[in-house]
Amino acid sequence: MGDWLNANATLGSIGDGVISVDLSDVVTALNPSAESMTGWTWRDAIGCPVRSVLRIVDRDTRKPVPDPLRLAMVSGQSVTLTPNSLLLRRGGGEVAIEDSASPIRDGTGQVVGAVIVSATSATRSRPPGACPEWRITTRLPGCRTGCS
Repeated sequence: MGDWLNANATLGSIGDGVISVDLSDVVTALNPSAESMTGWTWRDAIGCPVRSVLRIVDRDTRKPVPDPLRLAMVSGQSVTLTPNSLLLRRGGGEVAIEDSASPIRDGTGQVVGAVIVSATSATRSRPPGACPEWRITTRLPGCRTGCS
């Protein structure tokens, strides 16, 4: 199996939600578990600002928490959310989550994006009709609309 297919199969098999972004905070990939957690399909999320897709608030204050992906890119280190974080799902609802975000580096060590892994105590099964495999997608100019 080629590296590309192996990466797709591996990340598609992870039970936690995985979302990656580029340096512009634009979603470049998400796996089926992230689709289920956020309420966004990969088709809708790719190319959108991560703050539209991954809306995380403090459970007590309901204020947005600092963006863990941006913090990971700026610090160059892994970061975690506070334990009282809630993910606001597209279309309504919320779920308590625990996250860890890390910078993505290229072959020279330069930060080129970030990845976040989100875990929840809720059921991690895919909803009916969810995309069965993970997609690694390159955002092409002019190919995305509807980031709301």
